[in-house]
Amino acid sequence: MFFINILKKNVKNYLQNKKLKKLIAIIKKSSYFDEAFYRKTYNIPKNVDCAEHYLTKGYLCGYNLSPEFDSIKYENYYKLFFKNNGNPLIRFEQDHKSIEDKHDISFPSNCIEIERKFALQKPKHKRVAIFASFSNDGKIHDDVIFYLKGLKEIVDNIILIGDNPVFEDEISKIRDLVYFCKFIKHNEYDFGSYKIGYRFLKENNLLKDVDELLFCNDSCIGPIFPFSEVIEQAKPIKCDFWGLTSSTTICFHIQSYFFVLRNSVIKSNVMDSFFSYVKPQESPENIIFYYEMKLTQFLEFHNFDGFAVYKRYGIQNLHEDYELISNPLEFMLNYRMPLVKKKVLDKDSEYGKSAKYIKKTKDYIKSIQPKLIY
Repeated sequence: MFFINILKKNVKNYLQNKKLKKLIAIIKKSSYFDEAFYRKTYNIPKNVDCAEHYLTKGYLCGYNLSPEFDSIKYENYYKLFFKNNGNPLIRFEQDHKSIEDKHDISFPSNCIEIERKFALQKPKHKRVAIFASFSNDGKIHDDVIFYLKGLKEIVDNIILIGDNPVFEDEISKIRDLVYFCKFIKHNEYDFGSYKIGYRFLKENNLLKDVDELLFCNDSCIGPIFPFSEVIEQAKPIKCDFWGLTSSTTICFHIQSYFFVLRNSVIKSNVMDSFFSYVKPQESPENIIFYYEMKLTQFLEFHNFDGFAVYKRYGIQNLHEDYELISNPLEFMLNYRMPLVKKKVLDKDSEYGKSAKYIKKTKDYIKSIQPKLIY
C-alpha cells in the first residue's frame, strides 16, 4: 500500500509537471510575452524562468508580461463573459487565440493592400464615422458609395476600412467621401476594421473635438430615409452610447451595424482596452458572440448607459427589435428605418423571406431611393 501511494503521488506530480510545461510553452509562444520587460519591471532574478514565474506567482500579483497586456483589465473584462478561473494570459490565448481564416477566399491577383489619406474636413457636425466593409472581388460597390454619401451628410469625416485588398483604381470612387481608407486582409471581420479605424483616429488625435463616434458597416443597404432623422431622434436622449436596434440573443445588446459612442465614452479611453482584445476569429458568428454581444455589457460594466432608438416608439418587448429587422418593409413603413439588412433580401438566408416579400420590399426601396443600386 505504501508503494502504491508513492506511485500515485509520482504519477500526479508527473502529470502536474507536464501540464505546467504545456502552459509555460503557451505563454512563451504568446506575442504578449516580453521577457526583458517582465524581468526588468519586477526584478526577476536571472535564474528564474519568467514565464513560469508569471504563471505561478506573477499574475496573482497583477503583474503584466508586456506593456500591451494588462492582466487586471483583462481579468475584469473576462469576468463579464466567461468562467472566472486560471491565468488571464492563458485564457486569452485559449479563448481569444488568433485563428487562421478557415474561409479560403481568393481575391483577383492584381488587387493590392493600400491606404490613402484625402482632405480632412473641418468640424461642423462634431461627429466622425468608421465604416467597415468587405468585398471578395476587390471592388467598392455602388451600394457602399450610396451609403457613404448618406453618411457624409451627418459626419465631418469618414474612416473606411476594408477587410480585403482592392483594385487601385477603385480608390477614386471614394476620394471625395472619406478622409482615410485602408484595405488589408486582417481576418477580424467588422470589429477588426473598427479597431483599425479607432486606432487611426486616436493616433492622429482626431477624437479630441468629437461629440459622437459612429461605427457602421456594409451589412446593410441605405440610407432609405435620411440618417439625420435618427440623429435628431437620439439627440434628446440622455445616454453614453446608442444604436438603432437591440437584440436579446444570448444576452441583451445594442447591435453593432450602427453603433454610436458619445463623448463621455470617447474621453474615458475604455475602448482602448476593449479593442486590445479583438483578435482574428474563425467565423463571423464568433465575432458576434465575443465582441458585438459583449460590447454593451462591457460599457455598462464601466457605468455607461446605452439606448436603442426604436424603443422610442413604444417597442418595449426586447425581442421585437429583431422582429422588425426581420421584416424591413414594415419597419420602413411604420418607423422610417433608414437601413435594411442585406441578408433579409436573400431568399436563402436564415431569415427565410419569400420571393414575393423580397420583391415587394425591393420595389418599395426603389420607389424611395431610385438611385440605390444593390
